[in-house]
Amino acid sequence: MLYSFATNQSTRVTDGIGSNESPAFAGNGRHIAFTSTRNGKQQIFTIARDGNDLRQITKEGNNGYPNWSR
Repeated sequence: MLYSFATNQSTRVTDGIGSNESPAFAGNGRHIAFTSTRNGKQQIFTIARDGNDLRQITKEGNNGYPNWSR
């Protein structure tokens, strides 16, 4: 969920499948990297701020705590 202090509204970004945790916003604020168990093991995904363009970044092992490079 994203919360806007300007509008006092919450917006759901993910579809709620699996455990979606550890969000990290891109420097420009357009995308979010996060960990999810939606495919079994904990993997890193990215998604656009509006909830579109979901992409799985890692595929093997258990991965956590995503962070954008600077």
